Amino acid sequence: MRRWGILAGVSFLILTGPTCSLTGEAADVLMYGSITDYGVVQRAEPSPSSSVLGTFDEANSYRELLVTGQTTAPDGGLWYRVESDIFGEGWMDEKSVDVAAPETALQRLDLEVRFACGITPALAEKKLGAPKRVDKASFDIPEYETVVETMTATYDGCELVFWDGILQSAAVTGETLSFGALTVGGDVQDLRGLLGEPTEKKGREWFFADEGMELLVTLDKAGKRIESFRSAMIMYE
Repeated sequence: MRRWGILAGVSFLILTGPTCSLTGEAADVLMYGSITDYGVVQRAEPSPSSSVLGTFDEANSYRELLVTGQTTAPDGGLWYRVESDIFGEGWMDEKSVDVAAPETALQRLDLEVRFACGITPALAEKKLGAPKRVDKASFDIPEYETVVETMTATYDGCELVFWDGILQSAAVTGETLSFGALTVGGDVQDLRGLLGEPTEKKGREWFFADEGMELLVTLDKAGKRIESFRSAMIMYE
């Protein structure tokens, strides 16, 4: 399972104005994926005779692999529909990819957002269309002797930030992106049913923590409805 470090991850902020469309194809399943070995391939279709989109090897090490569906081939073999940061959308057979289902509600949330928004700029554009504006920058992390290249893609009511080509944060309207009980305007009691009691409460802010992830939920002034929420993932550690 992917874990990087430095708290940054996927964040959700409540914006105003027009919304970006996140009404694309729903995932059949959502799981974390990892290749079983170097040399395995990603194909265009769930068939060993389908065209090869690319080969996973040490020279093009991937950082992100989502499993978004599965199907059984005529020969009985299982194939997974995947999204990778280097080859985009495609298929891999069960011998080429290990899968891990989300173990907690926060992990499920992480997967749903990354699937909805796109884990790379190319996938984001395919799902959301071309951004209205793109800004690029960079910053140093001295303790890791690395420079992070950032890209911010701005849509009407939606802003995505990528670190080194991987989705790092997403800011969207509550009406556009929701996860059942975790939605703007949602009832606090439903949120408790989804995530349980928060790790910490500070005024109107509820804090939930999970391995490598954090979620901050801000309630309305009455303390009964969700006003906004922000989820973060460790990017470097």
